[in-house]
Amino acid sequence: MAAKKKLNENEQSVQVPDKDGQIAWLEDALLTAERLAAEEKQRADETYNDALRLRAEFDNFRKRNAESVRKAREEGAAETAEKFLPVADVIEKALEIIREPDVRAGVEMILKKLMQTFGEQGVTEIPALGEPFDPGLHNAIEVVGTADSSQSDTVVGVFMRGYTAGDRVLRHSVVRVAKYEPPAR
Repeated sequence: MAAKKKLNENEQSVQVPDKDGQIAWLEDALLTAERLAAEEKQRADETYNDALRLRAEFDNFRKRNAESVRKAREEGAAETAEKFLPVADVIEKALEIIREPDVRAGVEMILKKLMQTFGEQGVTEIPALGEPFDPGLHNAIEVVGTADSSQSDTVVGVFMRGYTAGDRVLRHSVVRVAKYEPPAR
């Protein structure tokens, strides 16, 4: 049974439970505190998991964005190089007719620098002469007969060089292909 205790004249009286009542009150307070602690832990775990999810989503976004930027740069470089391929062709044709050594040397330097710039942008020439014909890389505009069966379906002449940028074909090599023709008997 609870006893009333008066602290002083200005204070209200406080009910002090007896020993069994105190234990029950403490047990009840402990259960309430444990329940509140469990709820707070659950909320903290949820907040932590939300933070982890957000971090993962942001990392994925950052990676996707970096990949998009990389692809856009590669695409831009490939498109620019594609526009300069006719310039390289004209320079190569000019070298075929220039006879003056000094002028020829200057034009060769220009072509060399252009090819170096292509290489820096990931643009590479498609191997053609002596290679097996590949319709994904080569465009055959002439087929010539050959008595050598080992030369069949082989590129034996290149009319115009082809180029790739990564996996993308900027321009197919325009080629002459040998086809086996057995000798007449």
